[in-house]
Amino acid sequence: MNKALRAHPDLMRRFVATPFHFTAMNGPNLFAVQSNDLEIALGLRRHVLNHWFLGHSGSSSWKIVRDVLAPDNTDTISLFQDGTIRVLQAGTGTILLYDRERSEVLGFLSKKTSVEHMVSCLVPMLMGDLGNSNLSSFTKK
Repeated sequence: MNKALRAHPDLMRRFVATPFHFTAMNGPNLFAVQSNDLEIALGLRRHVLNHWFLGHSGSSSWKIVRDVLAPDNTDTISLFQDGTIRVLQAGTGTILLYDRERSEVLGFLSKKTSVEHMVSCLVPMLMGDLGNSNLSSFTKK
């Protein structure tokens, strides 16, 4: 059995097509974003490249899915951390998971969550850059 057959399957790709892919290199580091929504892919690419190339560390693999069937309640933002895993939940329809050890972000955005809100508020909060975000929501740690 070859190595490709033994690799764990990417479960998100099995259930949701992510046709929008962008990659970039910064020295030996690779940045990749995948999404089923072009606006999300472009917004993340712009945000991460602007911060990543300025010397900030960022995740190297981003997979974000727009879930149009998710509930639209985004009243509260909760942040949970256990070891190297951080989970941000915005209401009942948006969830972002960050694995610092593997440098991977997986997330699902409700149709009500804008890309601008995601990159200006949710991503900095998830990545731990709370000083650069304008947060007025309740946060649990």
